Amino acid sequence: MSYSSNVCFARVADKVGSDLLYRYVRDFGFGAATGIRLPGEEKGIVHPISKWSGRTRVTMAIGQELSVTLMQMTTAFAAIANGGVLLRPRICEKVVDAHGAVVYSEDYAPVRQIMSPDVARRLRYMLQGVVEKGTGKGAALSGIGVGGKTGTAQKIDTASGAYFADRYWSSFIGFVPVERPVLLCGIVIDDPALGQSGGEVAAPAFRHTISQILSSPDLEYAEAILRQESAPD
Repeated sequence: MSYSSNVCFARVADKVGSDLLYRYVRDFGFGAATGIRLPGEEKGIVHPISKWSGRTRVTMAIGQELSVTLMQMTTAFAAIANGGVLLRPRICEKVVDAHGAVVYSEDYAPVRQIMSPDVARRLRYMLQGVVEKGTGKGAALSGIGVGGKTGTAQKIDTASGAYFADRYWSSFIGFVPVERPVLLCGIVIDDPALGQSGGEVAAPAFRHTISQILSSPDLEYAEAILRQESAPD
């Protein structure tokens, strides 16, 4: 996990098997709209097992032969941060007018429990290892535990149906603090000019974005994070 080993993920997927892998892919929300109230949301592509080739299981494990949206990916990471509960994302919690009256609100909407709280906790600390010693070091924040994962996805040449050799989507999705996550952020860079991996270009953008939030202590999220980090063990 820390070093983003394709061989490791492929071998794990092979041991898990097609049926269970497909179930978890769908449980995490891939291949279905998240339900966020924005027009034109895409479902992405997850082929049924009946259309898999002999290599689909291992190539899916490293992010090929399927497509997902950034909203789907961040929602999946949020499930890990939320103790294994997949949520329907909202644009905002509420809208108030100039007098403080609520003119619109949207309730917390759990979809399903996709893993136990203990498994979610273990995953959070594995993702912290990505930032502390692996490909996501560029996302590290001083004094605050960050969990997240880099991504480097080859782009498809629609004319040929093959992957480009030199064009990428580079990403980093992470949350803070690891112990009791309060804030999650997803960064995707289309065709980065300098570098190609998520660790090189997206992880530093994540760090900069979160740092900007934490530099505004009047914000609710920053206040909650700083309060957690300053509390005695």
